[in-house]
Amino acid sequence: MQKFLESVAADLWARYGERVGELKMILPNTRTRIFFVDALSKIADKPLWSPEFISLASHMASLAALARAHSIAA
Repeated sequence: MQKFLESVAADLWARYGERVGELKMILPNTRTRIFFVDALSKIADKPLWSPEFISLASHMASLAALARAHSIAA
């Protein structure tokens, strides 16, 4: 059974091929990025540029009019 990120990587590779490096992807976190890059590298038959990745939290912060407050815990 194919995992979700493997399925997404296969679909993007089928659609864009070597141009996959031109994409910008929003993923939940860094761990997801690591597994996605691994799945994509298994599909590609040669080295290629990775898509640009941005975390969901960073993307939401860029859309918001307010800045995220820093923790005051010491």
